[in-house]
Amino acid sequence: MFTTPQTTGISKCDSYIEGSKENCKNLHKYEYNFLQAICVDRCAGKHVKVNKKVLEVYMEVQPQITKKRMDEMASLQESLEKQKQPSEETLQSKASSG
Repeated sequence: MFTTPQTTGISKCDSYIEGSKENCKNLHKYEYNFLQAICVDRCAGKHVKVNKKVLEVYMEVQPQITKKRMDEMASLQESLEKQKQPSEETLQSKASSG
């Protein structure tokens, strides 16, 4: 699932850095060369921007979702209380007659 975007991002990053013999596919080192550092910086910047956009949408939508859930729970609670009332009345009438 996550392999395709990362691979796509790396190949695009490689194409941006023309003439680089080393690409960004092997970043398991403690030190990066200049071109790899540029690649990592660009990719990290893209992830930060996407994360910011996702959080902005979440902040807009989450109150609406919470309100909808609260309304659903309130209606469920009301329906359960209505179902509970007739059964209590039936039990009381049976107890008084018995």
